[in-house]
Amino acid sequence: MPSTKEILIIGQGLAGTLLAMELRKAGKKFLITEGRLPHSASAVAAGILNPVTGKRLAKSWEANKFLKYARETYQELESLIGKSFFRETRLLRLFKDEEEQKIWKKKKDLAEYKDFLGKRYQECEFKDSLKDRHGSFEILNAATLDVQTFLMGARDLFALEGSLCEKKIEYDDISIANDIPKYSGKAYHKVIFCEGFRVGDNPWFQHIPMESSQGEIQTVMPGTPLPEGIINCGKWLRPLGNGIFQAGSTHKWNDILSAPQKEDDDEIKEGMKKILHHVPTLIRRETGIRPASKDRKPVVGFHPQKPCLGILNGLGAKGSMMGPWMARHLSDVIQGLTQIDSELDVRRYFN
Repeated sequence: MPSTKEILIIGQGLAGTLLAMELRKAGKKFLITEGRLPHSASAVAAGILNPVTGKRLAKSWEANKFLKYARETYQELESLIGKSFFRETRLLRLFKDEEEQKIWKKKKDLAEYKDFLGKRYQECEFKDSLKDRHGSFEILNAATLDVQTFLMGARDLFALEGSLCEKKIEYDDISIANDIPKYSGKAYHKVIFCEGFRVGDNPWFQHIPMESSQGEIQTVMPGTPLPEGIINCGKWLRPLGNGIFQAGSTHKWNDILSAPQKEDDDEIKEGMKKILHHVPTLIRRETGIRPASKDRKPVVGFHPQKPCLGILNGLGAKGSMMGPWMARHLSDVIQGLTQIDSELDVRRYFN
């Protein structure tokens, strides 16, 4: 075994940063590297924590557990970093049609939805600013994470404490002998890859079936006052302050490294037409690539033949909500406190 128990984390996006914070909390040494890479999902993530999504108003997998730990974690990290980046907020969802009203009515009284489906508003309650002719309702326990403020604050802390490596590590820089990984001649206890969609280039984990998607998010100015909080009707608007909003988002599974396309802009504009009485003024367009596994479950654990190599990936569009619990889970596994959850274990892809 190596004399050091230090962990090398590849990727200072949301997953890698949350894992580093969990290891730090546990008193474990780590070195984290490779942040701010092109096309990173974290670079443009909206950071919306939404427990009820989709046409069928589906409750997100393990929403209660993930939201509880996310709230506790982000509030604790705000105090540690000394920056504000987490906010609990109202999420107002517009009914698309009468069928969606029926689904809401059916699920509103189910025990599993009691913490998530809130007040209903009648048709045209917000007619001065929104196209709510079918009415709307509140989704409870929603929140937002300012991902970039969090990542940059964490980066500054890592740099101050000497746990940040700004050099981009190539796979050839890592050698393994007797299940001991080395980088630049230094032995590490584990190497954990938190590199998002780039896992497809990883020589040890490249066969994991990923279905990553490119998403566009826009910064816009509606020009008229809107109801408080996030507004959702297929597409969404997230307030940033001073009349500025983020609007999104798109999903594109082909040609994911391409620059923003006209059809993506058109798609968001069409989505805004279903929410607002006019198309908002465009300020900026940005794209990033969401890492998602084929079965839509996160990928966590260690290589079966090389257990010194680990992975935390596949958080997809719900990384801000699931990430804190996933990072804690992997940290606990590294410390020998628990076993990898079988639903998450990367070994499911090593048949």
